[in-house]
Amino acid sequence: MGQTFEYPNLVSGTDAWSDWWEPAKGINVCLPLYVVTFLRELAAGDIVSASMEMQFDGLVLGTADTADDYNLRLQGAVNRGYTNGLRNVVTGALQPWNDVFADGTYSGTKFFSGTKAVEAGDKYAGTTEDAVEVRVDNCGGGRLRVRRLMVTLNGDGVPHAWAPASGEVWP
Repeated sequence: MGQTFEYPNLVSGTDAWSDWWEPAKGINVCLPLYVVTFLRELAAGDIVSASMEMQFDGLVLGTADTADDYNLRLQGAVNRGYTNGLRNVVTGALQPWNDVFADGTYSGTKFFSGTKAVEAGDKYAGTTEDAVEVRVDNCGGGRLRVRRLMVTLNGDGVPHAWAPASGEVWP
């Protein structure tokens, strides 16, 4: 008999670490990571909670004259397009705008975690699919990888530790 989770993960296949990614040096680059598909269109009052781990190995940020908030930023398409900008409800929950990476060299693991509400008339209403991507501007070297994206809709409004998606078996 399979396990049942009170807050099922909406995205599968995220338990293991991704391959290491070495962003190209000196330019703005983006790496597509995951796609989150909601079971229906998001509407006012919906609450999205998300968490994810990212590991750094000597990642050098801030090698050009850019603002700290653009050194490393989670972003992604909404419904396969960027007409509403580069941010979506999942990436907004994972990395609030004030969570910036200052210039410097990063090693170790960071846990991204948060909650975002869909409000009446905002750009998140009508969303059925959010891409999760990582953008690095003007990298100076190093690498990163990710794992354990956990996304819930209308749970208890609190990000939870990774759990398998529907149909996945607990490792």
